[in-house]
Amino acid sequence: MSFCRVLRLPFADFHLLFGLALVSSLVSEAAGVTRTWPGAAPCNGTLQACIDASANDDTVLVASNGPIDETLTINKRLNLHRAPGFLPRFSEGRSITTGPSAWRLSIDGLRFTGGSILANPAGPAEIEFINNVFEAGAQGGGRIQILNNNVNHSLSLRIENNRLLDQRRTDGFPVLRVLSAGLTTGRIAFNHIEAPEVLSGRGIDLDLGPSLSSSVAVFNNRILGGFEEAAIHLGSDEALITGSFSSLVVRAIGNVLSCPGRNIGETVGIRFATRFAATYTVQFLNNTVVGCSDTGLLVDSVVVGSDVSGVLSQNLMAGNLYPAIVSGNYSADFQFDRNLVHDNGFVGLPPSATNTITADPLLFSPEMPRPGAGSPAIDAANAALLQLVLAQAGLPQVDADGRRRTIGPGQFGLDIGAFEFGDRISQASKSTPPGNNLIELDLPGEPGARPQVSKVFNPSPGNSVENALPMAVFELGDWFAYAMGGTTPQSATLNLFVPGVQSGFGSNYLHVTTAANSTGPETRLSQTFLNGRGPDQAVVLATAAWQGGTENARFTGVTYVCDPLGAPGSQCWAVTNLGIGEAMPEGVGFHVYAQDPSPNAFRHRVGQSGLNNTRLDYHPILGNDPLRCARPQAAVFLPNSGQAVNAAWDFEHDGVRSWTIFSYGGPFPASAEFNVFVDQRAFEECVLSRQDSLFADRFEG
Repeated sequence: MSFCRVLRLPFADFHLLFGLALVSSLVSEAAGVTRTWPGAAPCNGTLQACIDASANDDTVLVASNGPIDETLTINKRLNLHRAPGFLPRFSEGRSITTGPSAWRLSIDGLRFTGGSILANPAGPAEIEFINNVFEAGAQGGGRIQILNNNVNHSLSLRIENNRLLDQRRTDGFPVLRVLSAGLTTGRIAFNHIEAPEVLSGRGIDLDLGPSLSSSVAVFNNRILGGFEEAAIHLGSDEALITGSFSSLVVRAIGNVLSCPGRNIGETVGIRFATRFAATYTVQFLNNTVVGCSDTGLLVDSVVVGSDVSGVLSQNLMAGNLYPAIVSGNYSADFQFDRNLVHDNGFVGLPPSATNTITADPLLFSPEMPRPGAGSPAIDAANAALLQLVLAQAGLPQVDADGRRRTIGPGQFGLDIGAFEFGDRISQASKSTPPGNNLIELDLPGEPGARPQVSKVFNPSPGNSVENALPMAVFELGDWFAYAMGGTTPQSATLNLFVPGVQSGFGSNYLHVTTAANSTGPETRLSQTFLNGRGPDQAVVLATAAWQGGTENARFTGVTYVCDPLGAPGSQCWAVTNLGIGEAMPEGVGFHVYAQDPSPNAFRHRVGQSGLNNTRLDYHPILGNDPLRCARPQAAVFLPNSGQAVNAAWDFEHDGVRSWTIFSYGGPFPASAEFNVFVDQRAFEECVLSRQDSLFADRFEG
């Protein structure tokens, strides 16, 4: 039986949680009541009234697409999140502010038009602002401001995956500002800022008090546009002190700064500066900075007596006036190694710099500064150094696109700059004669490849083919995919993902079932990367790979069979048949791919019952793809207490902008989950090939 493919509402939920744990949060959610607005009293009036009636540690789910014509004030510990199936949007100019008692706050998945989020905690604070979108109003895009200017108030931060667009206000204030005099920890990561004109201020501004041993990472953010003071500014400027100084660690890792050009304005990429005589460890690692009319990376001396040392290594700096400058007061205390500098106005790096590369990095474009095939940046950085720093900072091992950070062999299997090269994305369709069951994947002479495939119903307008059978791949001079237990429909299409070779973690490999590793419906996985990851600490894909003998013509998923609250270990992850009583045979192969979670490698939860079409419209790529450029992959994830449909599924485009996952076996249970991966590089290159500017439509929704 085939289900009618139409747009089904309400939308299902999309859980965009990432980091080292998908469901862990810097903001610990204490036991409290979950309320839905609009809903039953006291949430049957305004959203503000619902918040006011909530107690500390409650959660308010916003079940409205809006526009919400309210400016909110939050004076308590609260979680304010979008409800499953909704994309809440505030009316133009409407914002959220916090009163002096709001010292634990989580805001997730809201949309603003010219509005901002302003937090001013009056006590030890835990703040989580994630997955919010700030679009342009009459005065330009909104901002995020966190002000904690009290040395006795600690601050824990998770500011991630916010999109701050069309920044054009001329008042000089930062777009994303954290000013904290107290002990501050956490990260500002994966945020996306666009400024169509050069602005006088700062993009991201991290201003830490010099009296306490704070440690904050600014990680994998992407800023398109110019800022005169710096696209990213780190240090101690206006934060208060106690009269004594301490030691601080500030990290700028994996950020992408695309300034408008060497001859436009006076723009700086990343700048560190302090007005205080404290001790600072500064780490500028694997950033990509292009087109700045002043300096790409700058460690500035503005006060006598400060002790500043650190690392400026493995960065890609191209087309700037100066690639990097470290003040003479500090340069002897900095390590410069394996940077790539090209087409800058001046050399910039000191004579002590080692292993500097000056060749053309072969970037795709200034707004998409990823190295292309043959770039000298590829496999030229020290993988062990970056892996160690990321582990020390509690950061995921992913690049600025959210893919694996290491693709390549050996100690130097890491690319210079913010992006990693080596994965391949494409599509394959059945064009062989009727009766032939094969889809050629066009990977001749690559027996060591480990392709992943996912079905797509309508890859282009007017091209729609259902494929209700489980698929497998095999290699015979070339790689092929085929339908197990039947015939592959003519013109059936697969999204194809070929992960690059990786040593070290080795999280892309062939698993073959044996009597020792298989029990009942499951085959247990034992592999270095997965053995150290819990159920919410990895995104795992698994494609059936026929080994020439036994065939497992069943629908499968991945699962985690150990105690989710216990320590991870060998054979905790597994591939499982989804049907009750379906034993896993011996001699069956699976291509297994695993990586740390990120914005583009995430866990999707259906979240609502009664739907056989679960939408991915919250995601900035999968929810904003009118050109159908995305090539997503997915695998069913079967949680310990969850359910899955033992049936085929595929990706389906809604004909407007968004991708969905469609079930051939009836409605998904609300607890159904998928691991989803989408490649941003392939998506952006596809978009740019079809329109003049990647960000002309921004694909932000």
